[in-house]
Amino acid sequence: IEITQVLNNLLETLAAYLQREKALISLASHELRTPIAVISGALDVIDNRGTLTNENQKTIARIRHATEKMQADVDALLHLAHQAGQLTSEPVNLANSVRGVLNELENSKDTAIQRISVNWPTQDKLIETDPALVRMLIRNLVQNSLRHTDGRVGISLGDNNLTISDQGPGLPAHIVSRLQTQSPLSEVPDDGLGLFIVKLICERLNWRLDIENDNASSAGIVVWFGTT
Repeated sequence: IEITQVLNNLLETLAAYLQREKALISLASHELRTPIAVISGALDVIDNRGTLTNENQKTIARIRHATEKMQADVDALLHLAHQAGQLTSEPVNLANSVRGVLNELENSKDTAIQRISVNWPTQDKLIETDPALVRMLIRNLVQNSLRHTDGRVGISLGDNNLTISDQGPGLPAHIVSRLQTQSPLSEVPDDGLGLFIVKLICERLNWRLDIENDNASSAGIVVWFGTT
């Protein structure tokens, strides 16, 4: 009986992983890749007309840069869902990853970036990991905080962790439960993709996700690079 129960639990876990990956692949393939291709094609058409002023060329260059970043993120998501143990691994400077995300927000003319403050480390921290997934994780955490609060958003880089905190109302209990559960997510939640992606990345890279939640005044998400 015990062996049967163990096998049943294993099959349920595998089924949950497969369902999650199927949902993510479907979302990325049909809802993200097509509009990216349309944007890229439209930019090529505009470029080929040769009628742009210098200022408009700079604007088009920013759009193309953002589109290429978007395409890289989609590819990383698909790779995340499809592959096991085959992600890119290289030394990643965490501070530079944060700077890259902030530059993306600045280039997008998002005025919310003015609400961000960063506690920079005295010494650069290098982690061996996939750079695209790190950038995606940071961007989704930052944008989630900016979207759900009008106050300050803080980024703090520790020796073995990254903390994103804000002065908003705190995360709802069902989202906290979803982020902290040890079982794999089985489907894309209907209340947002950002933290779903964060959860997937932490699962894939074997990183720990902690929630520091004060429902009255603040919320903080801590990502630990490793399970300790």
